[in-house]
Amino acid sequence: MLTQEIDFAIHLGIEKIVLDLPDLQDCQNVDNLARILNRYLEDVHVVQKFIFKISIPGNDEEAEQVFSRFLRLKHLCNHNTSISSILDLQPDLPSEEILMRFWGESTFAIQVSSQTFILNNKDYPVLSKPHQAVIKQFMKTQCSVILRPHSMTDHVEDHLLYLTQYLFCNHDKLDREE
Repeated sequence: MLTQEIDFAIHLGIEKIVLDLPDLQDCQNVDNLARILNRYLEDVHVVQKFIFKISIPGNDEEAEQVFSRFLRLKHLCNHNTSISSILDLQPDLPSEEILMRFWGESTFAIQVSSQTFILNNKDYPVLSKPHQAVIKQFMKTQCSVILRPHSMTDHVEDHLLYLTQYLFCNHDKLDREE
């Protein structure tokens, strides 16, 4: 089924294909996925990028296991530059050390759920200081930021306003403050 979907995406000329990293229990699926991807990565006519959505748990041990699984996939694919990641940040973050290990890898985007935001004194959604620090760090590598509504009824206008006005417009100013 996956090969049919990838073949169809290639046929349509889709440049970036987003896949979920298999669960911890599916360790053998990482090996099978790498075997399938190598078929495409070794073909000189295929120019698609494969981007893996990785949910980063707040627990350091689980986050380390997720990182190891992603590294195993990259290793089995010969660290091909056509493989990168979207890091899905949860409300609870692992230690900075774990997050910086992901920073060393090719990261296409950071994804933040509207559920991750907290309300400030004026009832506007803002990100916690640790989340702000992580996003600022990844923005230095030209990483995109994806805002994901928690539910279909979520109104994310204020969340987007915060991201564009505070994080993006003040990015240079924030760097000078450090």
